[in-house]
Amino acid sequence: MQRAGWISTRSIDIPLEAINDVEMRRSIVGRAIGAGTLVIRSASTAGRQEFRAIPDPEDVLRTIHRVRRENQQRIVRGTPESG
Repeated sequence: MQRAGWISTRSIDIPLEAINDVEMRRSIVGRAIGAGTLVIRSASTAGRQEFRAIPDPEDVLRTIHRVRRENQQRIVRGTPESG
C-alpha cells in the first residue's frame, strides 16, 4: 500500500497475488543510513511502483517474500486468511 499527498491523498494497493517481482536498490549513502528503494512490479493496474527511503529494505524484501509464500500456501491448502 502506498499513500501520498498532504492536502489530497492518493492511495495504491497492490494485492500479494499480483506481485510479479520485487527489486531492491541501495546507494552508498543509502547503505550508510540503512535505507533504500524497493521497486514492485505487479500484474495489477498499478504496474510498477517505486517506494523510496525505506528503512532496512532487505528486511522488507524478505518479509514480502515470506508473506507471499505463506499466502500461496494458504491458497493451495484452501485455508482462510487469519485476521
